[in-house]
Amino acid sequence: MSVVASRPENPAVPYTIPQDAATCKEFAVAVQPVTSRTSSVSSYRTNYTTSTAPTTGYTPSSPASSYRQFDSVGSIPKSIESVQRRIPQEVYDVILNNLEVLHKAPHQTGCTTCFHRDLHALSLTCRSWERAVRGRLYTQIHIVGNDSPAQLKRYRLKRGSRLKLLRRTLRERNMLANLVRELRVPQMDLLFTTTKQSAQWQEYRDLVASVVMVCPNLERLLGLSIPYHHEFDRLTHALSTRKRLKEHTWVLGEAVEATELSPRDDSCPGSLGPSQMFEFLDYHVSWGNLETLMLYGLNGNGALEPSIFLRMFDLLPSLRNLCISSFNKDAFADSTLLCLPPLESLRLENLPGVTDAGIAQYAMRPESQSLKSFILVEQNIESLLVISKLLASLRQLERFKFVQSDKCPTLEEEGMVFQPILASASLKYLHWDVACPDPGTALTQLDSLPFQQPPKQSDTPNFHLAQSILAAGFPWLETLRAPNDCQPPGALQAVCRPITKGQALLRPDRYSLPRSSHGSVSIRPLALPAGNNLTSSRIRAQTFIDMAIKDTESGMPVLIEDYSDKYVPDNALLGNFEEEPEPEIDDYGIWEASERYKHDPPRVG
Repeated sequence: MSVVASRPENPAVPYTIPQDAATCKEFAVAVQPVTSRTSSVSSYRTNYTTSTAPTTGYTPSSPASSYRQFDSVGSIPKSIESVQRRIPQEVYDVILNNLEVLHKAPHQTGCTTCFHRDLHALSLTCRSWERAVRGRLYTQIHIVGNDSPAQLKRYRLKRGSRLKLLRRTLRERNMLANLVRELRVPQMDLLFTTTKQSAQWQEYRDLVASVVMVCPNLERLLGLSIPYHHEFDRLTHALSTRKRLKEHTWVLGEAVEATELSPRDDSCPGSLGPSQMFEFLDYHVSWGNLETLMLYGLNGNGALEPSIFLRMFDLLPSLRNLCISSFNKDAFADSTLLCLPPLESLRLENLPGVTDAGIAQYAMRPESQSLKSFILVEQNIESLLVISKLLASLRQLERFKFVQSDKCPTLEEEGMVFQPILASASLKYLHWDVACPDPGTALTQLDSLPFQQPPKQSDTPNFHLAQSILAAGFPWLETLRAPNDCQPPGALQAVCRPITKGQALLRPDRYSLPRSSHGSVSIRPLALPAGNNLTSSRIRAQTFIDMAIKDTESGMPVLIEDYSDKYVPDNALLGNFEEEPEPEIDDYGIWEASERYKHDPPRVG
């Protein structure tokens, strides 16, 4: 097939197909004459006269032309539009997915704002691209960073100018408002305060509420956590009307003084009055699709009671993920834990009313068998057998996080220990951050070298976990994260696979090394940093690796032979390398061979 494009002044360019004309009619394109509106791309033709205008012949095998072969601007969109209409949406999705990876991948320098800016640029190219990126632009709206000072001055606001522009756009185009599923807004400074909220804060909160009201299908509001003191506010009311909401966070503070006293005011001081209780529960009536709920008691005083928790859970039939944190023993106790509905993930944090017996009983209930993720943070569990029963009872558990920095769980001294004490047939991810029995002297004296086999006997949680892993207690375990692997030192690190290239440190970690080491890992002092932060954990891990390398006496001799010529080193014929002293690099004749290549280079046959 051959196409010839010329540049006459008046007639249109004919497009002929010599063969298979009947089957290729849809590809015929008639180029229209130049109109008054010319493109900047075709303006080059003014440099030529009519007699010297170039004529280009194009075939599929010829190289691409360096300039456009069309004079009319109106003909270009028509030809492109006919092709783009036949491109399926899946092709656009692949392009947009790769563009998102370039911006949001872990080792990339882009951000969400840059990604949305590129999407907006694509939407301005043509209608096909506008339809393709419309969902990506408005399904997840993330407003990150500070507002422009020029916009703030224009709208006479101290913050929230972008929210005001977004509200105007969504009000004018209901089709775009129906696409919004997730909205992230900037956080307000000094949010968690028990004092009376300022007028500036109330104005910003009402602005966010007005944006929520124009998004009928909103599922998540991120970036803004509002303390709720059991009094009316517009944002909480706006969220309660979103029937498709899937995620919500309650930051519950002390309730304002109620006109009616609670029936349990004597046994549970600070409880809600009847009207406050009814208003709080009424917010959950429309949340039939809510899947994730986070409850946080501000300053440990959530003003709730067990009956309110139970009624609230009954109003949420789709609840799958639950987080409960910082409630006193009168609000949330073992009795409330045993009445939880079936969940997929559960997080319990800083709940004094939840005891070891309550956790063990909950693990035996049928409602807990659907758990795939369980997190215990600062629950002060005393017995390690509670964790053993928990892991053995939850048959579908895949992720388990145990963080406890104040109290070390132990075993009975007179009891008999059979390994594995800790075992799970389904666990894939384990975060183990448990306090040491003697944290003051855990790293000052290394009684046993790291990775020593067999390890020294120790009655610590880290030692029992390491022995349980060696005894095949976790057959499907893929990831172990132990930031407090101190007693015994490196016990959990020893049961894991070696780190790639033996480097546990990141580049920024070298700035945290002691000054006496001068940034060098090999000459730093043996005084290891304590604590469970990740930087200290990586420094300790790298120290254990270096100590194990120095203490290892066994090795394997490595011989590098060069077959580029017929030269063979004399000591390459020796069979016993262990009895010979360590050779220098010139003993293998490498420098001698390189000097010979300068005068007599090898021939290439």
